[in-house]
Amino acid sequence: MVKPTSFQWVNFYRPLIFRPYSTVGPSPTPTQFTSSVGVWDWSLRRQQLQWAYQRGKERQTRKPWQFWISKRIDPIEQEKPWQIHPLLQPGPECESRGKVQAAACGLAHFAKVVDGQVYTWGSNDYGQVGPIKAAASWGAEADEDVISPYLLTDLSEVRIRAMACGYYHNLALTDQGQVWSWGAGALGRGDEVYDSFPFAIRYFEDIQRPVVDISASDGYSVAVTSAKASNGPIDPDPTTPHETYIWGYPPCPDGSSTKYLSPALVQSLVGCRILKATCSRYQLSVLHTLASDPHSTALSAFSVPGPTPSADPDELVPLNYPRYEEIPESHGVFSLAPSWTCSLVTAPFDPSQVVYLGSGWGFHAALLADGQAYVLPSESDRDWFLLPIPDSTPLRGLAVSSFQTVALDSSGQLFSWANLERPWEVVDQLCQGQAPMLMGANPQWTHVVMQEDLGMVYG
Repeated sequence: MVKPTSFQWVNFYRPLIFRPYSTVGPSPTPTQFTSSVGVWDWSLRRQQLQWAYQRGKERQTRKPWQFWISKRIDPIEQEKPWQIHPLLQPGPECESRGKVQAAACGLAHFAKVVDGQVYTWGSNDYGQVGPIKAAASWGAEADEDVISPYLLTDLSEVRIRAMACGYYHNLALTDQGQVWSWGAGALGRGDEVYDSFPFAIRYFEDIQRPVVDISASDGYSVAVTSAKASNGPIDPDPTTPHETYIWGYPPCPDGSSTKYLSPALVQSLVGCRILKATCSRYQLSVLHTLASDPHSTALSAFSVPGPTPSADPDELVPLNYPRYEEIPESHGVFSLAPSWTCSLVTAPFDPSQVVYLGSGWGFHAALLADGQAYVLPSESDRDWFLLPIPDSTPLRGLAVSSFQTVALDSSGQLFSWANLERPWEVVDQLCQGQAPMLMGANPQWTHVVMQEDLGMVYG
């Protein structure tokens, strides 16, 4: 099969740009699709495309641990105003016709699981799609932007049940509790690498802890394991406590800068049972029972101060690339306490029914098994309140990022509350009951995933 050029990838993503809050140009109308997969990209300044014509020259001289960017403006950005683009576009279909079992997206790439196998596509600047050329662990994937879903044959001998994507790296969780990683950054293997080939993180096998859940964002990752040693399948015992491990460049509540090249045990969560753990750019949020009282539940956040609210989007969201910083390296234990912990004793729902936990700018959102969704502002005296969905329709899916919150209802309608330039105002839209914007509709859509301003809805 002939591989597409990088310019074909540009053409694939350009129609997906949309800025709902702009007053310039006509307002796009929601579009109906027969395709069960759609993708969207709301960033007008997609830096991954701005150096599309310069990367080849840079790649000839840079080493695998060196990354930089050309600030030259992509002429495609100037020639195609965002107003003429439709709201959503059908995404590329898997070569396999099986059902999508799980999906995730990074800053400019996607991954989904079909029949236990992983398909990836999008930007492969740092090997996050995979070994397309299969010539080396690094350096062979430059300028390979992939449109058609690429089957990761390196994972063909294991069955994947869950995926998680950071900005430039991926985690895949097998049904035996093993975690595989690839891409760029601290991948949990004891060093910082730029590796397009998936490899298992042997740390969890060495300590005989099967992994039950994974999450990733930015340049760090989290894994939740059983606290009981085992070399076999995951222990389904609901009374067994968990252990939470973190690696990469995690958010540090005390403002310090440190990195963990191998998984480090989160000390403050030892003895807790983890119901949900989710990573976002500025904080790790964990819904858990208390070690001292397994019948009580709390929400804890390990967060760093976000950027100062500013009207300048370039100051608000600086460029991010795989991090290889000369900062202190820590080992073994993540000893920092949460920035804040909120008891869920008075929550208007059963915490055990939470199927999704999301963290936005100044708030958390939880989706329950019955389709109801609740929002908790982080810096106010307000308690949890129902997400203001039109007609109070039960939800199939929910996704939260720094810039936006999207909800997929039971009829396949995709709603959004968003503000790319002033993301701290999204929580006000939610708290004040502001009606969301309808992005599109398709009865086949059942799930939605998102990372910052990139997302995918599928069925």
